[in-house]
Amino acid sequence: MSNTLVSCLPEEIYNKILMLANQINDKYGLKDSFLIKYPHFSWQADRYDLDKLEPAIKEFGTNNKGVEITTDGIATFDTHGFVIYIKILKDDPFKAFHKNLYSFFKPYLLNENDFYNPENIIPHITIAFNSVKREDLESIKKDFLNEDFKWRFRLDNIAVIDVEGKNFEKYDLILKTKLQE
Repeated sequence: MSNTLVSCLPEEIYNKILMLANQINDKYGLKDSFLIKYPHFSWQADRYDLDKLEPAIKEFGTNNKGVEITTDGIATFDTHGFVIYIKILKDDPFKAFHKNLYSFFKPYLLNENDFYNPENIIPHITIAFNSVKREDLESIKKDFLNEDFKWRFRLDNIAVIDVEGKNFEKYDLILKTKLQE
């Protein structure tokens, strides 16, 4: 089991990601429907002391404002399977927010995943992964070549998604709090 500290996306962006995921899944026969359940941006992931994390999330929400996000296109990378995602720019407001969040929540981690360290993170919104085939990557990118993925929106919440299994057999939103306006 692992936990991911996330921000759930605003409804407009959620609907865009849902539409993209469905287009890709329908055309290429992918089976990534668990992603559609909670389109989000991941800030930090691994395992947390959940008993201590709940009050910490409320404290963070009370004392911090949301952050403006700018996206910049569709891309792919290979971790433990190919990932199709929307790129998030690592601009100064993003970096400052992430550094603050990361240091605030680090004491509650039971294990640390270096991928989410502010210096290493590749900020993104996952559209599909796991069942993406290498031979489909270029075709998928071409399908969306003329689409405008330069979006601006505000992340106004912090949440925790509980994940179990290599293929995300269990994938539930367990905590969520609003950030200040």
